[in-house]
Amino acid sequence: GEDFRQYVHNLSSVQRPIDDYLSEMLDSLPTDLVAFMLRTAILDRLSAPLCEAVAQTTLARALLASIEKRQLLLTALDQEGEWFRYHPLLAAYLRRRLESDLGNELPDLHRRASRWYASQELWTEAVQHAITGGDSDQALGWLKNCAMDLVKKGDLLTLLGWQRLFPPAVMSEQPEVRLAIAWGMALAVRCDEALDLVQEIERDIGTNSSPHKEATRCECDVIRSVAIAIKDDSKTSLSIAQSCLDRTTDPWTANVASNVVRFGRLKAGDLKNFYATPWIPYSV
Repeated sequence: GEDFRQYVHNLSSVQRPIDDYLSEMLDSLPTDLVAFMLRTAILDRLSAPLCEAVAQTTLARALLASIEKRQLLLTALDQEGEWFRYHPLLAAYLRRRLESDLGNELPDLHRRASRWYASQELWTEAVQHAITGGDSDQALGWLKNCAMDLVKKGDLLTLLGWQRLFPPAVMSEQPEVRLAIAWGMALAVRCDEALDLVQEIERDIGTNSSPHKEATRCECDVIRSVAIAIKDDSKTSLSIAQSCLDRTTDPWTANVASNVVRFGRLKAGDLKNFYATPWIPYSV
């Protein structure tokens, strides 16, 4: 306890001189440059087109060049000089000052960022800024464009974290998102939650006339097979996944089903059928 309090005290004693230095540095700069830096501090990475949209200026490229020329803790992220990032210490200070000086602008700044990212089909960033900007309806509309991409990239915690931000009644109207969340839960070893969610999805699709009803049922079965396999019931998961191999035309679902089937054969010691079961690639 005492060591931790001393550690926090040491951090704060270092932070104050750093903040004082950064404050003096910004106060010595042109006001239009400081305003630009503050408004773009909400961004994890900077490019001229993105900064133009967020800060509503046509001078973003020149301002970024000025920041770089003045060596104001701006790091280039590529060799072309298109993308940059503020040093973490500077970024943290700018955000604190943005909140104190221009806090009323924060929602609009995030919404502009979200719209720009959406225009570039960078859906993860678009959703994140829409959520931060308080535009939950827009965030949910864009979430379905990136939910499965997050699963396929293994970014499960981002997706499952977003899930908690939306009321269950709202999520129930987003079948693609709910399927992605079920995948995420199964692969994040939240197996019982995944099994409950696929059961809810199956119950809901039983009451509608969607043309994709059978494909959704098949996908639910493959998710179920994954969760059951992770719960160490490879015999049951093998039976479920085997029945799905001929029912799906989706590359991701077929790939996972083939993996579960091979896993089940291996766990059963059935090496003949393990080697005879084709592995279905997800992509070339």
